[in-house]
Amino acid sequence: MHNNIVMLVAVLILAPSMVIAMSDDESGQNSIIEIPDRYFEYGNNYNNPEYDRRFYPYFETIKEFVIRHNLLIHKYYHDGEAWSLLFQHPNGGQAKIDIWIRNENEIEIQTFWWRDEYSKWTRFLKWGDKQLIAPDAQILSQALSTSLREVLDWKPDEWTTIANDCQELWSPYTKEEFEAMTPKWPLVKP
Repeated sequence: MHNNIVMLVAVLILAPSMVIAMSDDESGQNSIIEIPDRYFEYGNNYNNPEYDRRFYPYFETIKEFVIRHNLLIHKYYHDGEAWSLLFQHPNGGQAKIDIWIRNENEIEIQTFWWRDEYSKWTRFLKWGDKQLIAPDAQILSQALSTSLREVLDWKPDEWTTIANDCQELWSPYTKEEFEAMTPKWPLVKP
């Protein structure tokens, strides 16, 4: 996509798709990008037009990656600035790739994986180093593929940290209730 996309015409969330229409100032043509609804997690339905505009030049790249690997998109988790690409890790637990469009000169990517063991009141966590890349759709596509391979190669004995103090937070719930509250993200396609 061109860096000269200047105006958002419409963003509509329609079942069964999210449709984004943009105007390109050179051609005057509207571009329509559509992602099936099943690829979005609507936990908080938070939208931020300023941040949305940052993502539009890369939307097609993100869409293709998400569909190819069976991921979910969660926009602005906890009202942050990132789009999270969510999935079940093949070795158990959940994982995500966060994407921040910091400004017109840099994109930031970071990977995360965590697995909970309710009976031990423990969350095992692993995260990768932050990557800063140039604002280019092809570079973003390559960085996302590299990040996904990195997360899928992680092993359970390589945790960055182990939080074994979750009892106070988790104990009000039975194991079944706790597991029912855990989002059921799709199993990734490598």
